[in-house]
Amino acid sequence: MALSALSNRYHQLLDRIEADPVTSLRNSVPVPTEVSTEPTLAAIMADPVLAETVFAQLETALGAPDRRTTATQLWKRVALDVLAPAMVLWLTDQRLALPRQEDVRWSQEKQKWQATANRDWLDYSDLSEAQQALHGWLAEPEGFFRGQWPVTKSGFWSSMSLAAIRPFAAIRLELPAEEWRPQADEWMALMPGPTARYLRWFEEASEAGPRLAPQRRGCCLKFQLPGKDHCSTCGVRR
Repeated sequence: MALSALSNRYHQLLDRIEADPVTSLRNSVPVPTEVSTEPTLAAIMADPVLAETVFAQLETALGAPDRRTTATQLWKRVALDVLAPAMVLWLTDQRLALPRQEDVRWSQEKQKWQATANRDWLDYSDLSEAQQALHGWLAEPEGFFRGQWPVTKSGFWSSMSLAAIRPFAAIRLELPAEEWRPQADEWMALMPGPTARYLRWFEEASEAGPRLAPQRRGCCLKFQLPGKDHCSTCGVRR
């Protein structure tokens, strides 16, 4: 499967809706000016004491009822804060750029992950190498969040599926499904592991007429938090 042909069709869709999803992403990676005290993803996964500290702080901040909810929320943030932008740039540029996990830092204050440009990112232009690299990047977080912490398989991979489909976020709102769904399905078929199986589509009403919206085949457990409801993409509430 040629990524170049898919990317060209994707650019045509963006041109039709006059959207530019990448400029802000390219300018959003900070270069650290001083030594940061914020823990990295790599350090959290390697140090049980640090992991326990981070989880306890987040559990308190969220008001989460248990560590499963906390861990599922923390992984969802990895997927949406770090991997979703990488997916947009991959389809747009035909190159996958992944931050090293030791350069992905957790801000407890912002409750957000931030990839910093401490060194060259992992960069792949060959499709097969990119797919293998993404699979490898996900392996350790999956072992950590699903193995050491009680994140379910559906909780892990459905968050990855939402990250993977991010390139089509604006397109699906503007164009009828028959004009972009084939490209979206082709794109999801390139994703590692069971990513594509943890995403489905449902029809929702909009001012422009019926539109397809993504629905994860799993739950991030956000509804367990005080004052929170199910996400619009939740596969449990429908």
